[in-house]
Amino acid sequence: MTHLLPDDRATDLLDHPFDQYQRYQDIRLAVDTVRVQLQHAALRVLDVGGTPLSQRFLPADQVTTANLELGSGVQLQTDGSRLALSDASFDVVITVDTLEHVPADRRAAFLTELRRVASCYVILTGPFANGYNETAERLLNDYLVNVAGVHHRFLTEHLQNGLPDTEETRHALGPDPQTLIIPSGYIHHWLPFMLIKHELQRVAGGQAITDDLDRFYNHQAYWRDHQLPSYRQLVIAAKADQPAVLHAIQTAFETQDTAQAPDLNGVFAVWQALRWNQVLRDRAAETQQLQVENQRLTQLVRAYENGRFIRLVAALKRMIGVRR
Repeated sequence: MTHLLPDDRATDLLDHPFDQYQRYQDIRLAVDTVRVQLQHAALRVLDVGGTPLSQRFLPADQVTTANLELGSGVQLQTDGSRLALSDASFDVVITVDTLEHVPADRRAAFLTELRRVASCYVILTGPFANGYNETAERLLNDYLVNVAGVHHRFLTEHLQNGLPDTEETRHALGPDPQTLIIPSGYIHHWLPFMLIKHELQRVAGGQAITDDLDRFYNHQAYWRDHQLPSYRQLVIAAKADQPAVLHAIQTAFETQDTAQAPDLNGVFAVWQALRWNQVLRDRAAETQQLQVENQRLTQLVRAYENGRFIRLVAALKRMIGVRR
């Protein structure tokens, strides 16, 4: 979905949040396939708009990270639409969930620059406009703002800039026969997982459950999510006509065994049951609290009424005493 700082708690790749793992594992598989097909020991990789995560997922390659903002693991501070680099200076140029943060009127220039500095391939991933994603992002943003009280900077940029168009992106990167697009992040899994993870942050002990949920998804469910409608698209563009390499990348994604991947609908059903159980417990606790409060108020009223009755009797006695 968005650029996030690398999670320093992650001890291996499977420990990363599922939304991070999903995008970078896609990049890793594509770059690994390119390396093998080109018979290179290591590739010169430029990550435009990236974070140190690219180096974690591509340990065999020489990765240079470029970003508008200097930070940990950023070697080059530059604007992606005006890269201060020579033509074809990197074997592969990647950009991960960046294009949606580029204003729409600068995206063509951004993509042209990626293609210019790449000698072999441009590989990018991110959310694209498709009707589903716009709705999903609005729903997630409404939840974050109105329920969780969180204003997510990067998601806000998505909504402000609008999501990129797939065909415009393909056109800017080169002729269609030299471009491969692979769906990633099945939207009917991505949105519930995002909502569940943010909801867990509001629950005591929820972070530990979130970590387990991420690892479960990364280890067990990642492969099932390369299907339409997808939140992301993985776009691989070749500078030269290399159909064998693109075919090898497509095969690498298609030949993964998804038969053993769990049906995540079961996960969502269990979560819904747990949440409703929690709602019912919360309501039962509220009802019990109201009953206690009602008893307290009843006792106060009775005490008041008893006191008033006693005062009335005393007043009557005084009145009778005066008459005598």
